[in-house]
Amino acid sequence: MTDVIDHEAESNSARVGVSDARLQELVDQARAEGLQLTGDGGLLAMLTKLVVESALEGEMDDHLGYGKNDSAGRDSGNSATADAPRPCCPRPDRLSSPCPVTGIPPLSRRS
Repeated sequence: MTDVIDHEAESNSARVGVSDARLQELVDQARAEGLQLTGDGGLLAMLTKLVVESALEGEMDDHLGYGKNDSAGRDSGNSATADAPRPCCPRPDRLSSPCPVTGIPPLSRRS
């Protein structure tokens, strides 16, 4: 059964482009530098964070059709700008009138 597991590990490593030797180097380097392998701030947590963030970024790129900070996304209707007009702003003179967008009256102050 060990042969099957080792064979599967080798084929999985080859598919993603990371060799078992490279993974072993990371483990050895972490141990040499005193980094824990598990637990908060350990090698496993760091690798998991990196993989999850990379996967989520890839999903967003696929969903939007362009990468983060890509000029293809500018003015495409999917981007927000800081100078876009705000429909409602909480100024003191507007606290007594309903919201111009939704028409919802302001909350009454408790005495």
